[in-house]
Amino acid sequence: LVSEYNRAPSGMEDPSTMATRSPFLAVAVVSLLAAACQGKPAAGPSSPAAEAAKPAAASAAGATHKVSFVIEGSGSVGSVGFDVAWTTGGAFQGDTDNVACEAKEESLGAFNNVAAEKTLRVALAKLQGLPTERPVAECTFAGEAKASDFKVTVKEAADGEANDLDAMPTIKVVVD
Repeated sequence: LVSEYNRAPSGMEDPSTMATRSPFLAVAVVSLLAAACQGKPAAGPSSPAAEAAKPAAASAAGATHKVSFVIEGSGSVGSVGFDVAWTTGGAFQGDTDNVACEAKEESLGAFNNVAAEKTLRVALAKLQGLPTERPVAECTFAGEAKASDFKVTVKEAADGEANDLDAMPTIKVVVD
């Protein structure tokens, strides 16, 4: 009788088998999203004066640009984690995990702007695989910038089954 209550209703998958069918979702996504937020500074309350200064600082830095990240080549990449360092005087808009970034192509994404280190941490995942040769993420950068101002370091990558890739993919930066 107890086992009758633990069984999934007719027409539904047994929850105990769902995790074994999607190890990628259970392992890779959680680890990548957590890795993207390592070392995240605590987000404290902002003063009204600090909030008012943000738009002025952004406009003083110059124009804003969309910075896109593209996985180059072919092959299956289910998840990828990478850091983006910049050498120009501008900065990505937003602090810590409130950075102005979005994942593209219906993927899951986590972003963390560590402005003091001039580093943006990115983690992306998609069960069906991330596309190549198309933007997989896009962020807003305040200030003058060109693609050569950004250095991408891929930290980890896996296929759709959460197996580490033998060769790390190359991430290209495109500045609009």
